[in-house]
Amino acid sequence: MTKHGLPRTCPHCGSSELRFARKGEFPLHYIVLRKFLACKTCGNVFQPSSALTSALLLILLGGPASVGIAATLFSRPSPLKVAIYGPALLFSVAMFYEGCRVLMYWRGRRRQERETR
Repeated sequence: MTKHGLPRTCPHCGSSELRFARKGEFPLHYIVLRKFLACKTCGNVFQPSSALTSALLLILLGGPASVGIAATLFSRPSPLKVAIYGPALLFSVAMFYEGCRVLMYWRGRRRQERETR
């Protein structure tokens, strides 16, 4: 990884000659959290992993959603509310948990990279 978190090599051929992909080289139906990269050697276009971005997004969406859904569910519980909001609460808590887990993994990996330098 470079200083900005971009990979140094192409995952397809291992070449270190990378450039940012131009518009039209990657599918437009993707949600772009990070810019696509293109290999100058083999032409492979790929999107680097975005662990930090996705972790923060999951935390920022899952945390408030969990609190809001829990407040709605427990204000006046009924079987219908539990059937509707119960799975949504579990999903939002899982989002928050996964975001925290990925963030801790990312921090540990960054710390390990700094110690090996």
